[in-house]
Amino acid sequence: NGVDLYSPIATGTLGYGIWSGTSMSTPNAAGTMALLQEHYQNTHGGSSMLASTLKALVIHTADEAGTTAGPDYQFGWGLLNAGQAALKIGEDDKPLNLIDELVLSNNETFTREVTVDGNQPLVVTIVWTDLPGTPVAAIIDPIDPMLVNDLDLSIIGPSAQYYHPWSLNPASPDAAASNNTENNVDNVEMVYIAEPPAGTYTIQISHNGILANPQHYSMIISGIQSDDPVFSYCDSHGNATGDWIASVSIGEETNPESPSLSGEKFGYQDFTDYTFNVNAGGTYPITLTPGFRSKARSEYWAVWIDYDGNKDFTDDELVLTASENDSKVTGTITIHNIGTITTRMRISMSRRGVPDPCEKIKFGEVEDYTINIIGTPLQGSGDKSGIIAADTDLIQNELNIYPNPSNNILNVKYSGELNLASVKIFNVQGAVMINKKVKSNHTILDISDLSAGVYYLVLKNGDMMSYEKIIKQ
Repeated sequence: NGVDLYSPIATGTLGYGIWSGTSMSTPNAAGTMALLQEHYQNTHGGSSMLASTLKALVIHTADEAGTTAGPDYQFGWGLLNAGQAALKIGEDDKPLNLIDELVLSNNETFTREVTVDGNQPLVVTIVWTDLPGTPVAAIIDPIDPMLVNDLDLSIIGPSAQYYHPWSLNPASPDAAASNNTENNVDNVEMVYIAEPPAGTYTIQISHNGILANPQHYSMIISGIQSDDPVFSYCDSHGNATGDWIASVSIGEETNPESPSLSGEKFGYQDFTDYTFNVNAGGTYPITLTPGFRSKARSEYWAVWIDYDGNKDFTDDELVLTASENDSKVTGTITIHNIGTITTRMRISMSRRGVPDPCEKIKFGEVEDYTINIIGTPLQGSGDKSGIIAADTDLIQNELNIYPNPSNNILNVKYSGELNLASVKIFNVQGAVMINKKVKSNHTILDISDLSAGVYYLVLKNGDMMSYEKIIKQ
């Protein structure tokens, strides 16, 4: 909103007035987008949206402000809607993968199949930060196309019908936007299908001409019901063109592989047809080997096992982390004493910090495996790998952390008997931010000096450990 806003003015410390114009709308929009970026960081493990992602998000969720559907020269893409944009960020935490950051290389075409129930519009928006074009001579309202990398978004419907993005005609600025042809002048493209017949649709992103460089772009999606079955868990993928997971070994079993075409393009490989066999309660060596196209780089690793089989990796299921290593990583993992179950293991490698299980990694790769845990529940507890507990389920119920999220004080209550106990808070890179001995069953931690984001609180009590994710507001 930039019309009739009540605002402080410069006449004095108590001066206020009602004003309109860009002096009002610009700080309103900028402040809103700063809050959306903060909300994304709080819900995505501290990661920030690309500028193109933030732009795509607010365009995708804006309210229509003109007299016809689509953009126009008077109102642009409409009126910014902070609430809808924040809700879209929240929806991205689900397996549908509604906010994505991808890369398109020269001569490539990206496709993704989605399912639509026919009860709501199907909307797809892409935005990219293009290379600088060649300036034209000074003129009022030049119409010369300035795109360097011309990406094209289209959707193919169940009956092979093509749906094109909105575009405007500068020769007829009062005309409504059309959607019956390619848009070759904008670095924002939106396909809007108001009443899509139920069925499977294919999102397709290609390009015209030659891409001057691999082009990063952002995509926002609304109106889909289900996704590619490879993502029955939450989606996590990266960009494996420069660095990738070369091989994984657990115990005596190894899956050596080189990056496949799909792995290079999408930064994800589905190896669930490959099964690692382990015993409940057993401890196994693990070796993670990175691959590099040119020079070696420092990588961060994380490994999760879905012990309870509920199709997420959030319930005490992080089993290994490793930080800043440009060669193979070796360690041990101790399998929970949970009996016999066949479930999923996720391994993520990222160049920019220890990844989260549902993260869109900018540089690196994600691989999913099947892990077959054999045995009956055992008594006792094993040692821990990194900051992670092997049998934290044995003491998790005795640990109570509140309030969570918190902005200053954190209460840590432990109802069991203490034995040389201590509590540590780690950031997502594995660095210790707080280290304190625990002398009573109720410890109060001051976290006001921590930056906002996601952390892990680890309680060590004798040879037992437990951890819980905490959020600093």
